[in-house]
Amino acid sequence: MKYKKLIALGVADLGLVGFSTYTFTLAEKAAHKIDATNAAFDTSTLTKTKAIPNDGSNPSSWSVLENLQYASYYLDTNRGWKAVTTGNVSSNAGVNVTQGVKNIRIVENDYMFQQAISYSNMVSVASQKFYNGQKAFIRNGSCSSLDDATFGDQVSTVEYSYIYQKYGFLPNQLNSYYYGEESILDTSKVILQPDGNYLISVDLDLDYGPINSRREVVTNGGAEGFPTYSLVHADITITPEWKVLQIDTHDKYVLNKNIGLGVIAASCDSYLTETFEYGASIDLDTVNFFKSHFNDVASDVVIENKEKTALDYLQNMTNLVSKDTILDVKVDGDKNYLNGQLEFDLMNKGLVQLNLDEKYFIRYYNNRLKTSLNGLNLSFDEQFITHLLTLLPEGGSSQELDLASIDVSKYVGEDFNVQEMIDQLMSSFKLRYEDNTALV
Repeated sequence: MKYKKLIALGVADLGLVGFSTYTFTLAEKAAHKIDATNAAFDTSTLTKTKAIPNDGSNPSSWSVLENLQYASYYLDTNRGWKAVTTGNVSSNAGVNVTQGVKNIRIVENDYMFQQAISYSNMVSVASQKFYNGQKAFIRNGSCSSLDDATFGDQVSTVEYSYIYQKYGFLPNQLNSYYYGEESILDTSKVILQPDGNYLISVDLDLDYGPINSRREVVTNGGAEGFPTYSLVHADITITPEWKVLQIDTHDKYVLNKNIGLGVIAASCDSYLTETFEYGASIDLDTVNFFKSHFNDVASDVVIENKEKTALDYLQNMTNLVSKDTILDVKVDGDKNYLNGQLEFDLMNKGLVQLNLDEKYFIRYYNNRLKTSLNGLNLSFDEQFITHLLTLLPEGGSSQELDLASIDVSKYVGEDFNVQEMIDQLMSSFKLRYEDNTALV
Protein backbone atom coordinates (compact mmCIF):
# COMPACT_ATOMS: atom_id res chain seq x y z
CA MET A 1 0.00 0.00 0.00
CA LYS A 2 1.07 3.57 -0.63
CA TYR A 3 0.51 6.70 1.38
CA LYS A 4 1.27 10.33 0.79
CA LYS A 5 4.74 11.17 1.98
CA LEU A 6 4.25 12.98 5.29
CA ILE A 7 7.54 12.23 6.92
CA ALA A 8 6.75 14.72 9.66
CA LEU A 9 4.70 11.73 10.95
CA GLY A 10 1.73 13.91 11.62
CA VAL A 11 3.55 16.61 13.60
CA ALA A 12 5.87 19.49 13.01
CA ASP A 13 8.55 18.15 15.34
CA LEU A 14 10.27 15.62 13.10
CA GLY A 15 10.00 18.03 10.18
CA LEU A 16 11.89 20.65 12.17
CA VAL A 17 14.44 18.23 13.55
CA GLY A 18 14.84 16.60 10.15
CA PHE A 19 16.29 19.55 8.25
CA SER A 20 19.61 17.81 7.88
CA THR A 21 18.11 14.46 7.02
CA TYR A 22 15.21 14.92 4.66
CA THR A 23 13.12 18.01 4.30
CA PHE A 24 16.04 20.25 3.43
CA THR A 25 19.54 19.48 2.29
CA LEU A 26 22.14 21.26 4.38
CA ALA A 27 24.93 22.54 2.20
CA GLU A 28 28.21 24.36 2.38
CA LYS A 29 28.37 27.76 0.74
CA ALA A 30 29.07 27.34 -2.95
CA ALA A 31 32.32 28.59 -4.40
CA HIS A 32 32.11 31.03 -7.30
CA LYS A 33 34.67 32.20 -9.77
CA ILE A 34 33.16 35.66 -10.06
CA ASP A 35 33.26 38.40 -7.43
CA ALA A 36 31.26 38.35 -4.19
CA THR A 37 27.61 39.34 -3.84
CA ASN A 38 28.35 42.77 -2.44
CA ALA A 39 30.91 43.66 -5.11
CA ALA A 40 30.25 46.84 -7.06
CA PHE A 41 28.44 46.37 -10.34
CA ASP A 42 30.83 46.22 -13.29
CA THR A 43 29.37 48.20 -16.20
CA SER A 44 31.81 46.49 -18.58
CA THR A 45 29.60 43.38 -18.26
CA LEU A 46 26.62 45.12 -19.88
CA THR A 47 25.88 43.85 -23.37
CA LYS A 48 27.24 46.37 -25.88
CA THR A 49 24.98 47.93 -28.50
CA LYS A 50 26.06 48.27 -32.11
CA ALA A 51 24.42 50.37 -34.81
CA ILE A 52 22.39 48.27 -37.24
CA PRO A 53 24.12 47.97 -40.63
CA ASN A 54 22.52 49.81 -43.55
CA ASP A 55 24.25 47.83 -46.29
CA GLY A 56 21.25 45.60 -47.00
CA SER A 57 22.67 42.63 -45.08
CA ASN A 58 20.61 40.38 -42.81
CA PRO A 59 21.36 38.40 -39.63
CA SER A 60 22.80 35.43 -41.55
CA SER A 61 25.76 37.62 -42.52
CA TRP A 62 26.80 38.33 -38.94
CA SER A 63 28.04 36.47 -35.88
CA VAL A 64 25.90 35.57 -32.88
CA LEU A 65 27.45 38.35 -30.80
CA GLU A 66 27.02 40.97 -33.53
CA ASN A 67 23.37 40.02 -34.01
CA LEU A 68 22.77 40.36 -30.28
CA GLN A 69 24.42 43.78 -30.28
CA TYR A 70 22.25 44.89 -33.22
CA ALA A 71 19.12 43.60 -31.46
CA SER A 72 20.14 45.46 -28.30
CA TYR A 73 20.59 48.63 -30.35
CA TYR A 74 17.12 48.22 -31.87
CA LEU A 75 15.45 48.05 -28.45
CA ASP A 76 17.45 50.93 -27.05
CA THR A 77 16.73 53.29 -29.93
CA ASN A 78 13.10 52.36 -30.64
CA ARG A 79 11.64 53.64 -27.41
CA GLY A 80 7.96 52.74 -27.71
CA TRP A 81 7.62 49.04 -26.95
CA LYS A 82 6.23 46.63 -24.38
CA ALA A 83 7.40 43.15 -23.39
CA VAL A 84 5.42 40.62 -21.33
CA THR A 85 7.18 37.70 -19.63
CA THR A 86 5.30 34.58 -18.53
CA GLY A 87 6.50 31.22 -17.28
CA ASN A 88 7.40 29.22 -14.20
CA VAL A 89 10.28 28.80 -11.81
CA SER A 90 10.27 25.41 -10.10
CA SER A 91 12.32 24.85 -6.97
CA ASN A 92 13.07 21.78 -4.90
CA ALA A 93 14.54 21.91 -1.41
CA GLY A 94 12.97 18.61 -0.40
CA VAL A 95 9.55 20.09 -1.24
CA ASN A 96 8.58 20.93 -4.82
CA VAL A 97 7.23 24.45 -5.39
CA THR A 98 6.32 25.98 -8.76
CA GLN A 99 6.19 29.77 -8.85
CA GLY A 100 4.24 31.41 -11.65
CA VAL A 101 5.76 34.57 -13.17
CA LYS A 102 4.22 37.46 -15.08
CA ASN A 103 6.43 40.49 -15.72
CA ILE A 104 5.90 43.58 -17.85
CA ARG A 105 8.37 46.18 -19.06
CA ILE A 106 7.52 49.22 -21.14
CA VAL A 107 9.96 51.71 -22.68
CA GLU A 108 8.41 54.98 -23.85
CA ASN A 109 10.65 57.90 -24.76
CA ASP A 110 12.44 59.03 -21.56
CA TYR A 111 10.29 56.88 -19.25
CA MET A 112 10.59 53.18 -18.46
CA PHE A 113 8.30 50.98 -16.39
CA GLN A 114 8.50 47.46 -14.94
CA GLN A 115 5.96 45.34 -13.12
CA ALA A 116 6.85 41.97 -11.64
CA ILE A 117 4.34 39.47 -10.22
CA SER A 118 5.25 36.07 -8.85
CA TYR A 119 2.60 33.78 -7.43
CA SER A 120 2.13 30.31 -5.94
CA ASN A 121 0.07 28.86 -3.10
CA MET A 122 3.04 29.44 -0.80
CA VAL A 123 4.38 32.82 -1.89
CA SER A 124 3.01 35.88 -3.68
CA VAL A 125 5.07 38.96 -4.51
CA ALA A 126 4.32 42.05 -6.60
CA SER A 127 6.41 45.15 -7.33
CA GLN A 128 6.66 48.06 -9.75
CA LYS A 129 9.59 50.21 -10.87
CA PHE A 130 9.43 53.48 -12.78
CA TYR A 131 12.40 55.27 -14.38
CA ASN A 132 12.49 58.94 -15.38
CA GLY A 133 15.98 59.04 -16.89
CA GLN A 134 17.66 60.10 -13.66
CA LYS A 135 16.18 58.09 -10.80
CA ALA A 136 14.16 54.92 -10.26
CA PHE A 137 11.03 54.67 -8.11
CA ILE A 138 9.96 51.40 -6.49
CA ARG A 139 6.69 50.40 -4.88
CA ASN A 140 5.58 47.01 -3.64
CA GLY A 141 2.20 45.35 -3.64
CA SER A 142 0.33 42.12 -3.16
CA CYS A 143 -1.40 39.71 -5.51
CA SER A 144 -4.06 37.03 -5.37
CA SER A 145 -3.10 35.68 -8.79
CA LEU A 146 -0.78 36.54 -11.67
CA ASP A 147 -3.50 38.78 -13.11
CA ASP A 148 -4.73 40.43 -9.92
CA ALA A 149 -2.32 42.72 -8.05
CA THR A 150 -2.71 45.86 -5.95
CA PHE A 151 0.03 48.33 -5.08
CA GLY A 152 0.50 50.64 -2.13
CA ASP A 153 1.28 54.35 -2.04
CA GLN A 154 4.71 54.08 -0.42
CA VAL A 155 7.52 54.72 -2.89
CA SER A 156 11.27 54.23 -2.52
CA THR A 157 13.49 56.47 -4.66
CA VAL A 158 16.90 55.12 -5.73
CA GLU A 159 19.69 55.84 -8.18
CA TYR A 160 20.15 53.73 -11.29
CA SER A 161 23.31 52.36 -9.67
CA TYR A 162 21.11 50.73 -7.03
CA ILE A 163 19.08 48.97 -9.73
CA TYR A 164 22.25 47.68 -11.37
CA GLN A 165 23.63 46.51 -8.04
CA LYS A 166 20.47 44.69 -6.96
CA TYR A 167 18.87 43.61 -10.28
CA GLY A 168 21.66 43.66 -12.87
CA PHE A 169 20.02 45.52 -15.77
CA LEU A 170 17.69 48.30 -16.90
CA PRO A 171 14.45 47.62 -18.82
CA ASN A 172 15.65 49.16 -22.11
CA GLN A 173 18.31 46.45 -22.46
CA LEU A 174 17.91 43.17 -24.32
CA ASN A 175 17.64 41.20 -21.08
CA SER A 176 19.68 40.64 -17.94
CA TYR A 177 22.20 38.17 -19.45
CA TYR A 178 25.66 39.32 -20.45
CA TYR A 179 26.32 38.71 -24.14
CA GLY A 180 30.02 39.10 -24.85
CA GLU A 181 33.04 37.25 -26.16
CA GLU A 182 33.64 35.72 -22.73
CA SER A 183 30.09 34.49 -22.27
CA ILE A 184 28.85 33.15 -25.64
CA LEU A 185 29.74 29.50 -26.21
CA ASP A 186 30.73 28.03 -29.57
CA THR A 187 27.54 25.96 -29.70
CA SER A 188 25.51 29.16 -30.21
CA LYS A 189 24.15 29.81 -33.71
CA VAL A 190 21.89 31.93 -35.92
CA ILE A 191 19.09 29.98 -37.60
CA LEU A 192 16.84 31.15 -40.46
CA GLN A 193 13.22 30.28 -39.66
CA PRO A 194 10.56 29.17 -42.19
CA ASP A 195 8.67 32.45 -41.71
CA GLY A 196 11.72 34.49 -42.69
CA ASN A 197 12.63 35.55 -39.17
CA TYR A 198 15.82 34.50 -37.38
CA LEU A 199 16.39 32.55 -34.18
CA ILE A 200 19.56 33.35 -32.23
CA SER A 201 20.20 30.27 -30.11
CA VAL A 202 22.63 31.25 -27.36
CA ASP A 203 24.39 28.89 -24.96
CA LEU A 204 26.09 30.91 -22.26
CA ASP A 205 29.07 30.35 -20.01
CA LEU A 206 27.84 29.40 -16.54
CA ASP A 207 29.83 32.16 -14.83
CA TYR A 208 29.84 35.06 -17.28
CA GLY A 209 26.41 34.57 -18.86
CA PRO A 210 24.42 35.15 -15.63
CA ILE A 211 26.97 37.54 -14.09
CA ASN A 212 24.27 40.25 -13.96
CA SER A 213 21.03 38.26 -13.89
CA ARG A 214 22.15 36.40 -10.75
CA ARG A 215 21.92 39.68 -8.83
CA GLU A 216 18.14 39.69 -9.23
CA VAL A 217 18.00 36.07 -8.12
CA VAL A 218 19.88 36.99 -4.93
CA THR A 219 17.73 40.07 -4.29
CA ASN A 220 14.38 38.34 -4.84
CA GLY A 221 15.35 35.03 -3.25
CA GLY A 222 17.27 36.27 -0.20
CA ALA A 223 20.09 33.94 -1.18
CA GLU A 224 23.24 33.13 0.72
CA GLY A 225 25.70 34.13 -1.99
CA PHE A 226 25.24 33.87 -5.73
CA PRO A 227 23.50 30.84 -7.24
CA THR A 228 25.53 28.13 -8.94
CA TYR A 229 24.33 27.54 -12.51
CA SER A 230 24.28 24.32 -14.51
CA LEU A 231 22.45 25.75 -17.55
CA VAL A 232 21.99 29.23 -19.02
CA HIS A 233 20.32 29.39 -22.44
CA ALA A 234 18.40 31.95 -24.50
CA ASP A 235 16.51 31.73 -27.79
CA ILE A 236 15.97 35.19 -29.26
CA THR A 237 13.67 35.62 -32.27
CA ILE A 238 14.30 38.69 -34.46
CA THR A 239 13.17 39.98 -37.84
CA PRO A 240 15.64 40.50 -40.71
CA GLU A 241 15.78 44.13 -39.50
CA TRP A 242 16.80 43.02 -35.97
CA LYS A 243 13.47 43.89 -34.38
CA VAL A 244 13.13 41.68 -31.29
CA LEU A 245 9.97 39.54 -31.30
CA GLN A 246 10.49 37.02 -28.51
CA ILE A 247 13.03 35.89 -25.92
CA ASP A 248 12.85 32.41 -24.38
CA THR A 249 15.19 31.63 -21.50
CA HIS A 250 15.98 28.45 -19.60
CA ASP A 251 18.09 28.51 -16.42
CA LYS A 252 19.05 25.78 -13.99
CA TYR A 253 20.78 26.71 -10.77
CA VAL A 254 21.18 25.90 -7.09
CA LEU A 255 20.30 28.64 -4.64
CA ASN A 256 21.58 28.53 -1.06
CA LYS A 257 19.72 30.22 1.78
CA ASN A 258 20.61 30.44 5.46
CA ILE A 259 17.58 29.75 7.65
CA GLY A 260 19.49 30.05 10.91
CA LEU A 261 19.57 26.31 11.57
CA GLY A 262 21.77 25.82 8.54
CA VAL A 263 22.07 26.56 4.84
CA ILE A 264 19.53 24.86 2.59
CA ALA A 265 20.20 24.21 -1.08
CA ALA A 266 17.26 24.63 -3.45
CA SER A 267 17.51 23.35 -7.02
CA CYS A 268 15.73 25.76 -9.37
CA ASP A 269 14.56 25.35 -12.96
CA SER A 270 13.33 28.45 -14.80
CA TYR A 271 11.43 28.60 -18.11
CA LEU A 272 10.40 32.10 -19.19
CA THR A 273 8.99 33.49 -22.44
CA GLU A 274 9.01 37.20 -23.21
CA THR A 275 6.97 38.55 -26.14
CA PHE A 276 7.38 42.06 -27.60
CA GLU A 277 4.92 44.50 -29.11
CA TYR A 278 5.65 47.92 -30.56
CA GLY A 279 3.80 51.23 -30.38
CA ALA A 280 3.05 50.75 -26.66
CA SER A 281 2.82 53.43 -23.97
CA ILE A 282 2.75 53.56 -20.18
CA ASP A 283 -0.66 54.01 -18.58
CA LEU A 284 -1.22 57.71 -17.83
CA ASP A 285 -2.38 57.08 -14.24
CA THR A 286 0.84 55.19 -13.58
CA VAL A 287 2.93 58.00 -15.03
CA ASN A 288 1.13 60.63 -12.97
CA PHE A 289 1.46 58.63 -9.76
CA PHE A 290 5.22 58.30 -10.06
CA LYS A 291 5.62 61.86 -11.34
CA SER A 292 4.52 63.06 -7.91
CA HIS A 293 7.74 61.55 -6.53
CA PHE A 294 10.19 62.93 -9.08
CA ASN A 295 11.53 65.43 -6.55
CA ASP A 296 12.08 62.81 -3.85
CA VAL A 297 15.69 62.40 -2.73
CA ALA A 298 17.27 59.11 -3.77
CA SER A 299 18.38 56.71 -1.05
CA ASP A 300 19.54 53.10 -0.81
CA VAL A 301 16.85 52.32 1.77
CA VAL A 302 13.98 50.50 0.03
CA ILE A 303 10.64 49.97 1.73
CA GLU A 304 9.83 46.28 1.76
CA ASN A 305 6.37 44.89 2.28
CA LYS A 306 6.68 41.75 0.22
CA GLU A 307 4.95 38.57 1.28
CA LYS A 308 7.32 36.36 3.23
CA THR A 309 8.35 33.04 1.79
CA ALA A 310 8.18 29.81 3.75
CA LEU A 311 11.93 30.05 4.24
CA ASP A 312 11.56 33.56 5.63
CA TYR A 313 9.18 32.25 8.27
CA LEU A 314 11.58 29.45 9.16
CA GLN A 315 14.46 31.87 9.38
CA ASN A 316 12.44 34.15 11.67
CA MET A 317 11.83 31.17 13.96
CA THR A 318 15.57 30.70 14.60
CA ASN A 319 15.46 32.30 18.05
CA LEU A 320 12.28 30.44 18.82
CA VAL A 321 13.66 26.95 18.26
CA SER A 322 17.24 27.54 19.42
CA LYS A 323 16.21 27.66 23.09
CA ASP A 324 13.66 26.01 25.33
CA THR A 325 10.33 27.41 24.15
CA ILE A 326 6.76 26.33 24.85
CA LEU A 327 3.94 27.31 22.50
CA ASP A 328 0.21 26.98 22.90
CA VAL A 329 -1.23 24.76 20.18
CA LYS A 330 -4.73 24.69 18.77
CA VAL A 331 -5.67 21.93 16.32
CA ASP A 332 -8.80 22.42 14.22
CA GLY A 333 -10.42 19.01 14.01
CA ASP A 334 -13.45 17.92 11.99
CA LYS A 335 -15.90 18.49 14.85
CA ASN A 336 -13.99 20.16 17.66
CA TYR A 337 -10.67 21.68 18.68
CA LEU A 338 -7.75 20.04 20.42
CA ASN A 339 -5.67 22.22 22.71
CA GLY A 340 -2.20 21.57 23.95
CA GLN A 341 1.42 22.62 23.98
CA LEU A 342 4.36 22.30 21.64
CA GLU A 343 7.82 22.47 23.20
CA PHE A 344 11.11 23.13 21.39
CA ASP A 345 14.55 22.75 22.89
CA LEU A 346 16.80 21.87 19.97
CA MET A 347 19.91 22.62 22.00
CA ASN A 348 18.90 19.81 24.36
CA LYS A 349 19.43 16.75 22.18
CA GLY A 350 16.86 18.01 19.69
CA LEU A 351 13.90 17.88 22.05
CA VAL A 352 10.54 18.50 20.39
CA GLN A 353 7.30 17.33 21.96
CA LEU A 354 3.60 17.81 21.35
CA ASN A 355 0.85 17.19 23.91
CA LEU A 356 -2.82 17.54 22.90
CA ASP A 357 -5.62 17.25 25.49
CA GLU A 358 -3.55 14.65 27.37
CA LYS A 359 -4.70 12.11 24.74
CA TYR A 360 -2.16 12.58 22.01
CA PHE A 361 1.48 12.83 22.96
CA ILE A 362 4.46 12.77 20.61
CA ARG A 363 8.03 13.28 21.80
CA TYR A 364 11.28 13.33 19.84
CA TYR A 365 14.36 13.35 22.05
CA ASN A 366 17.90 12.07 21.74
CA ASN A 367 17.22 10.42 18.36
CA ARG A 368 14.18 8.51 19.62
CA LEU A 369 10.50 9.03 18.79
CA LYS A 370 7.85 8.09 21.35
CA THR A 371 4.10 8.41 20.87
CA SER A 372 0.96 7.87 22.88
CA LEU A 373 -2.04 8.32 20.62
CA ASN A 374 -5.28 7.76 22.50
CA GLY A 375 -4.03 4.54 24.00
CA LEU A 376 -1.68 3.46 21.21
CA ASN A 377 1.86 3.58 22.64
CA LEU A 378 4.78 3.35 20.25
CA SER A 379 8.52 3.91 20.45
CA PHE A 380 10.94 4.15 17.54
CA ASP A 381 14.69 4.31 17.75
CA GLU A 382 17.13 6.10 15.47
CA GLN A 383 17.65 2.96 13.38
CA PHE A 384 13.96 2.83 12.43
CA ILE A 385 13.74 6.55 11.70
CA THR A 386 16.88 6.41 9.58
CA HIS A 387 15.58 3.36 7.73
CA LEU A 388 12.30 5.13 7.03
CA LEU A 389 14.11 8.16 5.65
CA THR A 390 16.22 6.02 3.31
CA LEU A 391 13.04 4.84 1.59
CA LEU A 392 12.21 8.36 0.44
CA PRO A 393 13.20 9.31 -3.12
CA GLU A 394 16.16 11.65 -3.26
CA GLY A 395 15.26 15.31 -3.76
CA GLY A 396 11.65 14.75 -2.69
CA SER A 397 10.63 14.10 -6.30
CA SER A 398 7.81 11.71 -5.43
CA GLN A 399 4.74 12.42 -3.33
CA GLU A 400 4.32 8.79 -2.28
CA LEU A 401 6.06 6.41 0.09
CA ASP A 402 5.78 2.65 -0.36
CA LEU A 403 5.25 1.37 3.18
CA ALA A 404 4.99 -2.24 2.07
CA SER A 405 8.77 -2.36 1.89
CA ILE A 406 9.18 -1.56 5.61
CA ASP A 407 9.75 -4.56 7.86
CA VAL A 408 8.16 -2.95 10.92
CA SER A 409 8.34 -6.12 13.04
CA LYS A 410 12.12 -5.78 12.94
CA TYR A 411 11.76 -2.63 15.02
CA VAL A 412 8.53 -2.80 17.01
CA GLY A 413 7.47 -6.47 17.23
CA GLU A 414 5.60 -8.93 15.05
CA ASP A 415 2.16 -8.11 16.47
CA PHE A 416 2.41 -4.45 15.54
CA ASN A 417 -0.51 -3.14 13.47
CA VAL A 418 0.94 -1.10 10.61
CA GLN A 419 -2.46 0.08 9.38
CA GLU A 420 -3.38 1.40 12.80
CA MET A 421 -0.12 3.31 13.07
CA ILE A 422 -0.52 4.84 9.61
CA ASP A 423 -4.12 5.87 10.17
CA GLN A 424 -3.20 7.76 13.31
CA LEU A 425 0.20 9.14 12.38
CA MET A 426 -0.16 10.07 8.72
CA SER A 427 -2.32 13.14 9.26
CA SER A 428 -1.38 16.34 7.49
CA PHE A 429 -0.44 18.91 10.13
CA LYS A 430 0.53 22.43 9.05
CA LEU A 431 2.24 24.54 11.69
CA ARG A 432 1.86 28.32 11.70
CA TYR A 433 3.44 30.56 14.36
CA GLU A 434 1.33 33.59 15.16
CA ASP A 435 1.20 35.82 18.27
CA ASN A 436 3.05 33.29 20.44
CA THR A 437 0.61 30.58 19.44
CA ALA A 438 1.35 27.66 17.14
CA LEU A 439 -1.69 26.96 14.97
CA VAL A 440 -1.81 23.48 13.48
